[in-house]
Amino acid sequence: MIINSGDVEPRIIDDYDFLFVNGAPFNVIIDPVEGDTISFEPDKIIINIKGRPSISHAGHTTPDEELTIFKSNILIINHRRVTAIPQSPEQRNQIQELIQQKVGKSIH
Repeated sequence: MIINSGDVEPRIIDDYDFLFVNGAPFNVIIDPVEGDTISFEPDKIIINIKGRPSISHAGHTTPDEELTIFKSNILIINHRRVTAIPQSPEQRNQIQELIQQKVGKSIH
């Protein structure tokens, strides 16, 4: 594959794993570049996730989400800061072509 576009800037995302007192796990990825936020308040954690292009419905976006987690329900919080390197336009196109070959239709 020949990549003609400029370098794609890596970005930092925050990956949180929550384990609730009932044993249920919950993972959320916060991408500040996309407008996601997380705020830790004395008794709760508020997470805002901005809408993204829908994977299953071409041309649509998912709605914005706001999640409130009460700290009394949390046993453990694990936080990782991860460097994500977005795909170049050429890589996205190549993946799209492979999907079209396998599925037989476009998922744009």
